Amino acid sequence: MKQLIVESLRLLTVLISFIIIATFTQLFTVVGLNVQHYIVSLAHLAGNLIHIYDFHFQIAGGFIERKLFPFIIQPWLNTMKIFILALIIAIVLSFLMIAIAKRVKWLNWLMTRIVRVLGYLPDIFIMPIVILLVILTYKHTGLLVIDVASTVDKDIILLPAVLLSIVPFVQFYKILDQAIEEERSESYVMTAKGKGLSETEILIKHIMPNIASIYYINFRQVVWMTLSSLFVMEILFGIFGATSFLYTYHQPEIILTVLILMFIPLYMMFIGLKFFIERFTGVSL
Repeated sequence: MKQLIVESLRLLTVLISFIIIATFTQLFTVVGLNVQHYIVSLAHLAGNLIHIYDFHFQIAGGFIERKLFPFIIQPWLNTMKIFILALIIAIVLSFLMIAIAKRVKWLNWLMTRIVRVLGYLPDIFIMPIVILLVILTYKHTGLLVIDVASTVDKDIILLPAVLLSIVPFVQFYKILDQAIEEERSESYVMTAKGKGLSETEILIKHIMPNIASIYYINFRQVVWMTLSSLFVMEILFGIFGATSFLYTYHQPEIILTVLILMFIPLYMMFIGLKFFIERFTGVSL
């Protein structure tokens, strides 16, 4: 019951924060800073919150009015597909590579340096290089490895997701690498080795459960970090997504709706991961 109250208060705080952020654009008018106009807009948005489903907006560059729902659903789905796929790629690849690297000495050395180099390079530098490689491959071989741009009929998902996964992959790998190395110096690892357990058994049965809580704490930070790169990705590939939708439309109702739609799946993911780790390790987070 106590946990339910805490989560309810947390959600209420998040909603209030979103309302404040959504109306922030109303603080600035043609005459400058207008606090009174901001407060009026804040009260108006809060009062009309239950009717936001019926909100209409004017399409950019035209005079056609559209209803926000279900129009917003498709760009939101495009964004979430890219974002969730990027996280899945990063998580699976980081666990797979760390598990292999810890058993192969030269690969561990190589991965440490690759991750270090990728960590130094900004997203905006890596993206054009990958796109250029795909184009050059197509030019010389006639083989289009992957679509590099969206069309009117189709938004690309895979390439943006792969590129977006680089940052979380680097961070997840670093977290796992550091946590595993710290755990390897613990006495229980030496005891397990003395009992004849293999490196794989020690890693899966003993080390991984012990570093799960550390992984969860850092996981949330990496998710928000990845989210910040999403806007650049959508603009670069011309994807009709939720974050690029925000760039075009600045009405408080639209901003609030997008923020809520983006937050809900992330919140559910955090709660689900927390529940899984607590059941898996027996440690309360």
